[in-house]
Amino acid sequence: MRRSSLTAVSMVALVSSAAPLAAQAPPADWKWVLDSPARQTSTADARDSSWTFVAMPPGWHLTTGPGVFVFHPAYDGRGQFSVEAEAFLFPGQSSAGWGIFFGGSELARPDNRTYAAVLVRHDGAVSVVSQRGADVMTHRAWAPDTAVRVQRGDSTARNAVRADIGRDSITVRINGARVAAFDRAALPVEGALGFRVGGDVNLHAIRLDVTYRLAPVPAKR
Repeated sequence: MRRSSLTAVSMVALVSSAAPLAAQAPPADWKWVLDSPARQTSTADARDSSWTFVAMPPGWHLTTGPGVFVFHPAYDGRGQFSVEAEAFLFPGQSSAGWGIFFGGSELARPDNRTYAAVLVRHDGAVSVVSQRGADVMTHRAWAPDTAVRVQRGDSTARNAVRADIGRDSITVRINGARVAAFDRAALPVEGALGFRVGGDVNLHAIRLDVTYRLAPVPAKR
């Protein structure tokens, strides 16, 4: 098994509020595709026509106006692999989700893009969606799951979102608990991977890990 980790550093402390960040640059070599045009800023008050993505140890801080795909082009999904992201969601009014995407291609062309995404949101719900060109599918509609930590009041909610892609199957886990499983052919798999964050979401991602497997993924349990 060969593991590639985009983790910035081990989690020691986290920003305790959504106060404006010190001016910082976007992480080097990362790419992104926005759902609609927006100005990039270096503070955490991005709304509507602006958004923020900065390196801020431990990890990265994202505050969206429009939704966005964020990825590093050196990492992709191929063969049998796992991708897992862990983040703290800050308080907010948005009902959009955040999580991981994989199987990405043509992301900048909305009518032709391909990807699959596993998402969680503030109320503890999980969703799995995909797009292949004009074909947009919901594989798991938004529904609460006890595995997801709910964001309440002024608190943050820390969740880890994971997809294990095996030879014939895909298993989705939240905080280590299995919440869904699909045939591999049901979702686009190979291609770009990274964070998928919906509109008006404020979060601090502490890691994005990619594991390439040389041995078969264990059978579903």
